[in-house]
Formats: sequence, structure tokens, C-alpha cells
Amino acid sequence: MGETGNPWDCNSFKKRWNAFVRKAGFAGTRPYALRHTFAIINLARGENIKTVSVLLGHADASYTLDLYVGFIPATTRGLANRYVGRLVPGLVDGGGKHGLKEDFR
Repeated sequence: MGETGNPWDCNSFKKRWNAFVRKAGFAGTRPYALRHTFAIINLARGENIKTVSVLLGHADASYTLDLYVGFIPATTRGLANRYVGRLVPGLVDGGGKHGLKEDFR
């Protein structure tokens, strides 16, 4: 909304957007990129995939899942732990000579 309470026209919005991203150090970032940021932040915080899908306007949650599965914490952590655990037995669970107890993310 503009100063008068009316929506900005396209040129006004673009001018303000470009000034904002330049000042923030993200020159060249398009407003559309915020959709991805929104999805990633919410999924990383554990929001339901169906809810995020609806908010993004996707017709099917499977499409959202295909795009963002790597940002769902339990998915990436589980995959990384299984993969690393096979490469170096005992590394993930704290056993063996390495004794690390943290998750690999």
C-alpha cells in the first residue's frame, strides 16, 4: 500500500522493491523468490506439507513435496544419517572410534 492507502502501481512497487533489495545486499532478487523462501522456512520449521501447498496455490501437495522435500528436516536428517552411517559405521550413533553423537544435516 502506498502512503495514501491505495495500492502501488507496478512501476512504484518495482522502484521501491529494487531500492530495498539493493540496500539489503540482494540486488537482482525478484519478488517471486520470496515464495520459495516462504516455503523453505515453513517446511524447515515443521509446517504440514499440505498447508504449505495450499498457501502456495499448488494444485497437489505431491508437487510441493517434489520441489521442497530436501528442506523437510526429518527427511534430510534421516537420509544423511543413513548414508553416513553406512560409510562410517558407528559415526552417527556415537559408537566406534569416532564417537560423534550429532546428526549430519
